[in-house]
Amino acid sequence: MGLAWLETGQPRADLLTLGDLDGDGTGDAAATLYCTAGGVSWPEIIAFYGPGPTLLGHISLSNINLPGHAPGENASVHRLRYTAGGVTAQWSTQQDGDPGASATLDYTATLRWNGHAITASGLSAATELAAADRFLRALRHHDMATASSLAGAGVAQTAAEQFRSYSDALTATPECLGPNSTFPPSAEALPSIGGPEYVDATRYCLLPTTAEDASYLVLGMDKTGFQQWQVSSVHIL
Repeated sequence: MGLAWLETGQPRADLLTLGDLDGDGTGDAAATLYCTAGGVSWPEIIAFYGPGPTLLGHISLSNINLPGHAPGENASVHRLRYTAGGVTAQWSTQQDGDPGASATLDYTATLRWNGHAITASGLSAATELAAADRFLRALRHHDMATASSLAGAGVAQTAAEQFRSYSDALTATPECLGPNSTFPPSAEALPSIGGPEYVDATRYCLLPTTAEDASYLVLGMDKTGFQQWQVSSVHIL
């Protein structure tokens, strides 16, 4: 256990924030604590301290999850900011189907000290699905400038050409999966490293088609930053 910025190399300014957290008019601190066991990182902890320093309380990021999302294997703080008596916290963890080394679910919440414990409110989550939806919407409206801004070099043009042949996939609802997810039979080889149909991507968004010669168009999705995603490839299965 240690102060996260001493363990991870992230800027201290992103993992420590100062302000009055208990309403007594004196300065307090919120700090990110890093923990490893057996060389494996565990979900980070955010601790509130009063003068002294005196520990007010702490909360593990594994305990803050939206309904339907299980705690990830680890969780890492992206940024802490003091805001009006509370702390805006941003952190990343795993979605279902993610390997432990991949953190694709980005959370934001406000943390406050209620006199007894740290509570979380306003929890929101961001995944690859928003970028995939914007990309598909841009293609449906023939907005190649927007589509290209959301994709790797040449990917938007390739996708537009493929969707001309599989137009029903362009209006389908994407199902996004991680490498460890259970895939439909026709897509099982996508995450199989070294296999003939392997696609190197962080997540896979499947768009079904009723065409006779294909089952899905697949968007390979790669994370490029906190709450930032790129369509890195498109494939026909």
